[in-house]
Amino acid sequence: MSSDNFYLVRKLSPGQFTPVMGFASDDIRPPASERYGVYPTPDTALAAVIDDWAEYGHSIDPECYLDGEAWDILSAHRLRARTVIREELSWQLGNPEPDLGWMVDRLSELTEDIWDGDHTDALQQRIKELEAANVDLTSRLERRAADELRW
Repeated sequence: MSSDNFYLVRKLSPGQFTPVMGFASDDIRPPASERYGVYPTPDTALAAVIDDWAEYGHSIDPECYLDGEAWDILSAHRLRARTVIREELSWQLGNPEPDLGWMVDRLSELTEDIWDGDHTDALQQRIKELEAANVDLTSRLERRAADELRW
């Protein structure tokens, strides 16, 4: 979210969640926060900081509701996107005549690759499994996370 005053619960690994604040929420794999700790569920991680003031609020990253293959796929695509974006920016910024239009086109292609239907099957399947298992998605945060994953 790139905000100094925003808490986001991120998944470190299966069964390990940590609240992070501000720019740390952008990290591909956020470090476990010594200040806020590591928790067994997204809800317990959120509860640890919910009373702390945050100008832009508190939230749970939708990745927290993914597991197994779905989480692995999302993590791999985030890493690939971050790597390509870094390479493109480095090359363009070092170019005396940067072609920002070309860079935007390249990033659009990357986005299409990431969200291609073949890559999101596992994510979509996880949502169906949650719904089939009658998982209670009634809390505002869980409902929002599920909606974001449905596309």
